[in-house]
Amino acid sequence: MKKKFPLLALTVILLMASACKKAKKNYDDYLPKVKIESAVVQTDGSVLVTGRIESEGSARLERIGLCCSTGDPKMTDRQIVCDLAGDYFSGIFMYLSIDSSYNFRGWATNKYGYSYSDLLTLTDVTPPPVTAPCTLTMNTYNTGATFGSGTYSGTTHRFNYSTTYDYYYLQANSSTQTVELILSDPVTQGTYSITNASTPGYREMNVSFSSGSYTQLGSGTVYVNSLGGGQYDLTICDAPWMLTSSTTLHFKTRMTVTN
Repeated sequence: MKKKFPLLALTVILLMASACKKAKKNYDDYLPKVKIESAVVQTDGSVLVTGRIESEGSARLERIGLCCSTGDPKMTDRQIVCDLAGDYFSGIFMYLSIDSSYNFRGWATNKYGYSYSDLLTLTDVTPPPVTAPCTLTMNTYNTGATFGSGTYSGTTHRFNYSTTYDYYYLQANSSTQTVELILSDPVTQGTYSITNASTPGYREMNVSFSSGSYTQLGSGTVYVNSLGGGQYDLTICDAPWMLTSSTTLHFKTRMTVTN
């Protein structure tokens, strides 16, 4: 007489078999798969890095991001935590030195751990050339109808570092006018936003001029292009400033500068 397998035990075995997943051969298969798509130098000197998630792995994603260093970047090196847009994510790295090459890497985590993308290396992070929307004579300025225009003394103007205020400043002089520029880091190629903040932020420049008393410009753009040999062509086109509450004039200048 054949013994019958208990119906309850058979049901339990079938349920267990259906609930189990076949183990993966390699632990890396549980982890996300990440790829770096591009790293592009922007006109302001920052680098826009884009990555892509090729696979979430065996669990939902918890965090994704980017890292960067001059060596072998780890997750916490200049870390940027990103959001996904479809399968893609991106971040902007600022304050990079044009004298260094940089390695960029994407990363992602799930409950099993974290994984990295391959490295993407930029050997040159010099911003692309910019085009000023005006053509001015080199080494000149124009403050508008009130204080007029003129030519600077000397041909090259140097940014000096102030240990007192921790910024770089330049004064360009003429017989009747002094123009002062302040920025937080050595000047490089690219664009700067004009700010009236006493200590400029990233890619900002404080611009003022004096004809008896200082007038600060509150807005506008500074265009800087490399001339080679550590010299730069700096141009400001039609930056507005208030003479009175009802009168707006425009400041223009072009000069050769160096650090």
